[in-house]
Amino acid sequence: MGIDPTGHWALLLLGLMASLYAVLCLRGDSKDSVDISEVTYDDLNINNNNSKGKIVVTITASNIHIEDSYLVDNFADRKRVIELIMSSEYYKKYGYERSDLSLLAEWNAHNFAYPLPFGPVWKEQTGNVDLNKNAQDDPYWLIYWLFL
Repeated sequence: MGIDPTGHWALLLLGLMASLYAVLCLRGDSKDSVDISEVTYDDLNINNNNSKGKIVVTITASNIHIEDSYLVDNFADRKRVIELIMSSEYYKKYGYERSDLSLLAEWNAHNFAYPLPFGPVWKEQTGNVDLNKNAQDDPYWLIYWLFL
């Protein structure tokens, strides 16, 4: 019944998603990507404290907003940015308790979704990432773990 007579449609779908992710997000040749091979705290502009920062981050009591997050297309750079955000005074001030892997999974999911061909509204919604203070408040939080 259905497309896969063996009943392993979920594995087929997961394989297809992983292949698409590899092609679209891990290619590393994006002309628009931010070149931050060794990210430092000075590369971040957190809550408008650094006008020279290449990555604009806003941390509020309810979420962490990373502007144009799709431009950071290297996994190691995203991980480093998350580590730096977690070390900021604002992260501690607002009492965030999400793990780095949880934040990274959500960001990876956004970067995966950004190049999909669903029109300008889609790109507008996936080009930036809003990492909610409590992951469980996001209806997609279980799906994000597929993107680690």
